[in-house]
Amino acid sequence: MTDPVQLDMVTAMDARRRGMARVELSSAEFLAEVRAIAIRLGREQERVTIDDVRTIAAARGLEAPSPKAWGPTFNDGSWERAGLTRSKQVQGHGNLIRMWSLKHDVKHRVLASNHCARMCREPEFQAFMDAGSEAQCAVNVRAELKIASRAELDTKPRKKALWLKTVDAFEVYQRIGEIS
Repeated sequence: MTDPVQLDMVTAMDARRRGMARVELSSAEFLAEVRAIAIRLGREQERVTIDDVRTIAAARGLEAPSPKAWGPTFNDGSWERAGLTRSKQVQGHGNLIRMWSLKHDVKHRVLASNHCARMCREPEFQAFMDAGSEAQCAVNVRAELKIASRAELDTKPRKKALWLKTVDAFEVYQRIGEIS
């Protein structure tokens, strides 16, 4: 029986990066959703683990396309290492897992979904969206942007871009109102 080939550190790290990139490409939609969950958690609590994200994802019925799909969750540049803890999930077998803290600039960035919620409370934006209430405004925004939930504004770049165009149009609408 032959021994497995031991890779040098540079080759091993390169293989790891390539593997993570493949997982990110094949699981892009899933990763966008779990990263949004992680960011929300990071804004609410000091430290976040993959166990925390898995718990919320399971409650929402999200299933990873493969066990490896969880790997790149915190590898998007938004996080800083914050220590280690033991996994409390069955599949974690009590192994050490990393705790993460959301970087300061990310923690204080306004989510598009929150911005949308605030805008829908504004009577002038409600008028722009041809709505008589906050609830009707939210319905009209979802219909206009073809989204099922405001959360899509945080996880789908094209939907966020459409939202920003809607905000731009509203600002033009406001300027026209000021002129007349």
